[in-house]
Amino acid sequence: PLNDEQKRALGIMHSSTQKLRDLINNILDVAKIESGKPLLLDKKKFSPYLLVKSVAETFFPESRILNIEIKNVVQENTPDINADEKQIERVVSNLVSNALKFTLHGGTITIDAVQSPVTKDKGQMTAEYIQISVSDTGTGIPQSELEKIFLRFNQVKGTEKRGTGLGLTICKHIVESHGGKISVESELGKGTKFTVDIPV
Repeated sequence: PLNDEQKRALGIMHSSTQKLRDLINNILDVAKIESGKPLLLDKKKFSPYLLVKSVAETFFPESRILNIEIKNVVQENTPDINADEKQIERVVSNLVSNALKFTLHGGTITIDAVQSPVTKDKGQMTAEYIQISVSDTGTGIPQSELEKIFLRFNQVKGTEKRGTGLGLTICKHIVESHGGKISVESELGKGTKFTVDIPV
């Protein structure tokens, strides 16, 4: 039997171990990226709605403690994506985790996924995309930092203690390995929005 103090200590140890594991995995992944090794993808069709629902439920306990609302506004009939579900879930989870770090108590994080309109490029129909977005009402990112945000070990000034600076680098690699793209827009004091385009 454990008393409350022992349970608290074990909880801290468990959390620290998870952070260390994630750090090591991220460093290994970045090493693979820099060596030029392609990311092996296990592609299959899956529902963006169910993926986002799963991510939102995973972060619900943490968001409740922080008094931050996570809104899943993805429609159930959003078309399936043919991609590596675990890798795309990793991207969305990373973006939500970052949003939680930079959103103040009482704030909101919104996750959406919509099908991009089909357009013509020089008479050819362009590929259709599912556009997944994670937006928050957080502190925002200075414009001068936006161009560097996907570089490895890069962190916005003043936030060095909130992560390793590897997560977004890995997200970019995962998305681009799918033939997609990731972008960010932000305004200081108003929030940040990350958008991921994945070919259907």
